[in-house]
Amino acid sequence: MSRLIDKLHRSNRGAPEPLGFHTRHTTVHKPQILLVASPPAGSEPAEYAASADAMLLHPTQPGATRGAENACGDTPWGIWLEDATDKNTGADFLVFPVSSMVVKQEDKKTGRILQIEPSLNDGLLRTLNELPIDAVLVAAKDEEVHPLTYQGLMLLQRVASLLVKPVLVSVPQKITAGELQTLWNAGIDGVVVAMDREAGADVLRKLRQDMTALDFSARKRGKSEALVPHLSTGAIPEEDEEEEE
Repeated sequence: MSRLIDKLHRSNRGAPEPLGFHTRHTTVHKPQILLVASPPAGSEPAEYAASADAMLLHPTQPGATRGAENACGDTPWGIWLEDATDKNTGADFLVFPVSSMVVKQEDKKTGRILQIEPSLNDGLLRTLNELPIDAVLVAAKDEEVHPLTYQGLMLLQRVASLLVKPVLVSVPQKITAGELQTLWNAGIDGVVVAMDREAGADVLRKLRQDMTALDFSARKRGKSEALVPHLSTGAIPEEDEEEEE
């Protein structure tokens, strides 16, 4: 399994503390929204890798197809493709749009993340649960829906409530740790932070530090359920008897 997809699943549910007595130290994974850094073209991925849970590189990024392992170190990295048929070996995960051609997945270890718009109707959203993908990235075109407005938050919460797969959302660099917690409470499992050239690495580092002061406790993720008419268990009122003439 992709390391990023594994992180998404573990961060969503956390991990219970081990039972019994243990002499060695064990790491307990706490629930927390994941930071996926998307550095600007021309920058060095290594500047962001230390503060990110994963790196999302564009095909034109230096070292996107070769040398990314050295640049990102132990941080999982992926490629943001324009079509799923593009081949990029070595990536931990791939992100591609819904307009991509359906191809057979040869490498089961590479995560497959489908990029969608938040305006998809409920029926189409539910079909994503049955598609051969591992997660979904919500990214609106031309920032038509900002994820931090009430409208954007409503749309994101609707997406998260209809999907059983991990949900990521593209967010601007200026997002705060408190806003990340709001997205987490809405059911979002990770964010793709679009970095800019100016002080991008420093901004990401501060965002990571600010997150340590927050409590990303386990939250109940909404599930769509069929609406069943409610029948009252009370006694049925009797009809008034017709008055005798």
